Amino acid sequence: MKLLLLFLMMFAGLWFFAELVMKMGLISKCRDKTNRFYWALLFLCTTLVVLFVYRKFIFGDIVYAFNDIGSDTTQQYIPLYLDLIHDFQRGNVSVWNQNYGLGCSRLVYQSLYFDPFNLILIPSCVYLGDWFLPYALISIQIAKVYIASIGFYIFLSFYGFKEPAKIVSSLVYSINGYLVLWGNHYFLGNACLFVLLILVGIELYFDNRSRLGRLLLSAGVALVTLLSVYISFMTLVPCAIYALLRGVYLNESWSKGFKSFSDFILPVVGGLLVSAVVSVPVAYLLLFDSSRISGGPSLQSKVLTALSSNVGLGDLRLFLLRVMGNNYAGTWSSDFGSSNYYELPQIGCSGVIYSFIFLYLVWLLSSKRSRTRNIVLGIALVLPCLYLINTFFPAFLNVFSEVKYRSSFFIPVCCCLVIAVVFDQLQSAHFYSKPSILVAFLISLVISVLCCIGNEGDAKALSLFLMLVCIALIACLLLSVKSLVRFVFILSISAVSLSMADAYVSVTCRTHLKKDSFPTYQLVESGISANALNYVMDNDSSVYRMDKTFSEWSVFQDGLIQNYDGVTSYNSTRPKEEISLLDAFWQGNTDGTPSHVYSAFFFDQNEGDAAGLFGVKYVLSGDELSYDWLDLVEVIDHIYIYKNRHYSFGTFYSNVRKENDCINENHNSLWDCLNSGEAIVDDDSYAKLDRTLNNDHDSKVSSVNVTEVDEGRYDVSVSSDNDGLVMVPVLSSPGWRAFVDGSEAECITVNYGFISTAVSKGEHHVEFVYIPYGLMLGIFLSLLGLFIVCVVVATPFRRG
Repeated sequence: MKLLLLFLMMFAGLWFFAELVMKMGLISKCRDKTNRFYWALLFLCTTLVVLFVYRKFIFGDIVYAFNDIGSDTTQQYIPLYLDLIHDFQRGNVSVWNQNYGLGCSRLVYQSLYFDPFNLILIPSCVYLGDWFLPYALISIQIAKVYIASIGFYIFLSFYGFKEPAKIVSSLVYSINGYLVLWGNHYFLGNACLFVLLILVGIELYFDNRSRLGRLLLSAGVALVTLLSVYISFMTLVPCAIYALLRGVYLNESWSKGFKSFSDFILPVVGGLLVSAVVSVPVAYLLLFDSSRISGGPSLQSKVLTALSSNVGLGDLRLFLLRVMGNNYAGTWSSDFGSSNYYELPQIGCSGVIYSFIFLYLVWLLSSKRSRTRNIVLGIALVLPCLYLINTFFPAFLNVFSEVKYRSSFFIPVCCCLVIAVVFDQLQSAHFYSKPSILVAFLISLVISVLCCIGNEGDAKALSLFLMLVCIALIACLLLSVKSLVRFVFILSISAVSLSMADAYVSVTCRTHLKKDSFPTYQLVESGISANALNYVMDNDSSVYRMDKTFSEWSVFQDGLIQNYDGVTSYNSTRPKEEISLLDAFWQGNTDGTPSHVYSAFFFDQNEGDAAGLFGVKYVLSGDELSYDWLDLVEVIDHIYIYKNRHYSFGTFYSNVRKENDCINENHNSLWDCLNSGEAIVDDDSYAKLDRTLNNDHDSKVSSVNVTEVDEGRYDVSVSSDNDGLVMVPVLSSPGWRAFVDGSEAECITVNYGFISTAVSKGEHHVEFVYIPYGLMLGIFLSLLGLFIVCVVVATPFRRG
């Protein structure tokens, strides 16, 4: 009932948004009663689509979070959301997240934290409680479907298509394979929405409403860049190609097309600069901190390799079937060879899309238009084909990191434009001959038969449904004597129904979290380890990490869910400093892959020295442990609480040693260095410190006491009888700053990845503070961008 009420409120809000769009005049003649009828029809049809595809999430007991190959939702996004909600509720929100493994800048997950839909999700969950998160997740996905439907309808209005053609294409786009599949990776699906915002801005500009067009263009660029620098690049490149081709097509001149394309530069630059307050610090993190862009062949080599590589026939078959839908090539239990299901192209624009493409080619070859326009339409047709056949565009849009198809969201735009063109022409009298239409749907019938033969389970059922639809359409076509009205009507229902069926399989025929097992605060507090965790936190207020030999709510993210600092985490963007740390001191803690995506205490739990170095003070176990570095503290609810004898959260080193000297030495030599009071530093730091530190190995330190003021800030009191380095086991990252007795000092990375700073002998107060590197530059550029956007929008310029 609560979700139904929320759904009705959201529907009312979207209807208000639609009325606002009408008042702004984004849709021509929108005050006309006929247009209002089609507008209402679009809303009604979108509602029926939503109720069919997502009804089990609305009325059932499953949560919009998957435990199969899409388990990032349960292993990363939901724990991160819960952690952020709890931080807001406690009033302790920081850019640095200490709960996430060894610590992590929240800017690393820019796409999650700067999702504009968080403006709805976070306040609602903070106010109502985290129990509302499952309802918020599905509500936001439903809102995205509505916005995609409305946005594409607005976009098509600039082409002058007939209303039925616009409605059918908009419905297919609203549940295209990309938005549906990446919907559970909550931020990537947003690309389908932002690309529409930018395209509408471009069309408004060409429609002589340049001020509003430039404003929407700048806003779209700013929003998508705030969401993700990665997604921004994947979005802006196809939009730039569209703007160029659209300008040439409208002007029927390449020179005028390039001239109109150049007019978009200032609005785009302004939008990019507006987002700089976030994108500049993120860029620094990517350049200095991310393991994803380090190493590998040269850029020239990557470009040449991508240009010369084509997709194999086996993968091409999968790709072509993914144009029809996500599931015609098989479903979640099937083997897709070397390709991850999510990393294949996600297009899914109705099972009969190849019939539409055939009829589009007939229209393209039969209609009379200028040579320039024919070339533009030919390029627009070839580019998506090259994307699927050759690996250059997928690699280029993934910044040549590797060949991935996460940029495939622009192909549904192309496919749905094709559907709109064909439907528009089908409603024109006698444009298509019956034989051409018959051939088109015989093509889809043959494909459906082949899919039925080669598939099993859900994929076979979907293919059988497609085959029956094709047979029905062919029969209807043959029975239509004078008019194709009945055939066009049945075709419109069939095209949308096939998309609905595929979307339903994509989101429902999966392994989901259940609402009664969703890790809300109330449920977590009743868990088997809750009392043991509370006992430790209530009786020890010092700074430390603790971890468990078992997982309870999420295999790798219990720390985020239960609000304790541990070393176990699943981080698909693990920084190179953390990888270096784990490689040097705790290799058994990782999954063995080069990027160490999975790191868990229970992988290698008998490492007292490593646990101590990483600041692990307590270990919780469901079984009795006999390790000599652990002392039993208490047993609560059959959970054994142990204390680490080797624990320290703050270490003083009186000497330093170069990393290069340790590269060829064995594991024990590293520990010999640390145990003898030698910190391991890079060559540059060694050159600075070697001349100032006391080399007396017998020197002592009086005390090091660390206090966590909040996430991203540590106060350290140190008293020593000689010069040295004071280290805190917090992951080094661009943005950490050190202050000794109020004066800023150099923050030095030691032991392959922890923060430290140099202090002289005596008593000192040291502060470590995290302020994202490049933040002030980003603020300046954002203010500059706002100024540029205001000037561009205010300029009374209209295209002739």
